[in-house]
Amino acid sequence: MTTATTGRTDPHRPSVMDPADYTWIGSYPPTSADVGADWLFRCEHCGHWPCLWGEEYHHAPTGDDVLVGHICATHYFDMDDRAQAESARTRRTFMAARERDKNRRTAAELNPEAASELEELAMELAAEGRLARWEGFDFMMDMVRRWRGSRPFTERQLGAVVRCVERDRERQERIARLRAEREARLVAAPTLEAGRRDIEGIVVSTKSGESEYGWWYKMLVELDDGCRVYGSVPGPLQSWECSASDDGTVRQIRGQRVAFSAELEGPRPDDPHFSFFKRPTKSRII
Repeated sequence: MTTATTGRTDPHRPSVMDPADYTWIGSYPPTSADVGADWLFRCEHCGHWPCLWGEEYHHAPTGDDVLVGHICATHYFDMDDRAQAESARTRRTFMAARERDKNRRTAAELNPEAASELEELAMELAAEGRLARWEGFDFMMDMVRRWRGSRPFTERQLGAVVRCVERDRERQERIARLRAEREARLVAAPTLEAGRRDIEGIVVSTKSGESEYGWWYKMLVELDDGCRVYGSVPGPLQSWECSASDDGTVRQIRGQRVAFSAELEGPRPDDPHFSFFKRPTKSRII
């Protein structure tokens, strides 16, 4: 298969393939296939990966034997010619649109608020190409895909959409409030000069990872005046984070008030109220 930066140029791509040029060879995997083997493949028509089963065809003009997924085989390769394939595609598009509109009307009757929210999210996705605040949240992304597609909704799903949106708005309002409060405190906050000093504040967030030297732990601490420092979690606090509390749950230092002594590297050029710290000592949970 030939590809280029401008797109595919092979004769099996959807925009040019003609079903009349293909002869069916057989199903894939064959009936005698080893059920324990890996038979996954990429469809040579649409490019979908992975395909579980499909059909193999011989392309007369080039002599190629191509393997396509069963959906592409049914919708395109089993047609008599390209005109019939295009007619069937138009019919499927029309039926999917009618089913989508029906499901949207039903959703609006069950929960108008959820329907309105999903319509806004679908429009945002179409305009921006992504929903940044919902990325990684599979449920909401699936609901938006349902709204854009032809799958129906249940009343419980629509109710969950409303609750998720309300919680997100509350979260955004809380973040905006905390940001405004911090900016107000920073007006009178001094610049974080380089040097060793005692630090006391709230752990805003933590981060961990693994390198060639082992696991590392970092934390972002906000001081009472709104300044923030970032650096390695001291050993004693790492032990506290990985231990269990009386009820058996793992304790986290995020949100805890901590105190320690560390060496500040000095303010960043773009933010006089932020500094990295290193070599923390005398750490404790307050």
